[in-house]
Amino acid sequence: MMKEQLAEQIRYVDEIRSVKHDMQAHMIVLYHYLEKGEFEKAKEYLSKVMNIPLFCSSYSVDVGHDVINMILFSALRRSAVPIELQTTGLIPKEIKIDEMDLCIIFSNLISNSVEACEKLVHTDRVITLDILRDKRSLVIVMKNPVEWEVNPDILGKSTIKEDKNSHGYGLRNVQAAVEKYGGKLQYEIRNGLFLVRIWFSEVVKDSSIC
Repeated sequence: MMKEQLAEQIRYVDEIRSVKHDMQAHMIVLYHYLEKGEFEKAKEYLSKVMNIPLFCSSYSVDVGHDVINMILFSALRRSAVPIELQTTGLIPKEIKIDEMDLCIIFSNLISNSVEACEKLVHTDRVITLDILRDKRSLVIVMKNPVEWEVNPDILGKSTIKEDKNSHGYGLRNVQAAVEKYGGKLQYEIRNGLFLVRIWFSEVVKDSSIC
């Protein structure tokens, strides 16, 4: 299933790259119209460019990794309600974590956060993602609001969803991916926020250290 999801995200990335490749041609056409003073034609052409699906979304996600960008982007886009994602930091380009495992981690974390935000009634739907580096260590922190009781001690062991056989695997898969690299996974409830913290040691390669 994860291979299929990864293939889907790669297709999204290819679409974005295709659009970026065509942007120079679009700019040449617009410049041509503007230079000749044909402003109505320029406006009409620009409106067509802006109707390209990838330009219609209000989401802008950049964590320095094309596939993870699209995982985050597509999770927000599929949401039934508008959700804001605030990010800081970038995934190092040279990292000792397999791309498939990164996809498992980020896809499950963002899916859980989006599902939680969809249930909110009184709180702003804002997810924060912080990616922190300390020499060769990497820390990932994702937070989302909650308006209900959550027991962090049973997360990954059970689920509140009706389909208990198929759900709950997400967090267990994250746990397995984290432990594969000797990392640590921590859940915490703080000031109405559900916080997931992942800490990896010795996963950033020397060439990625600033």
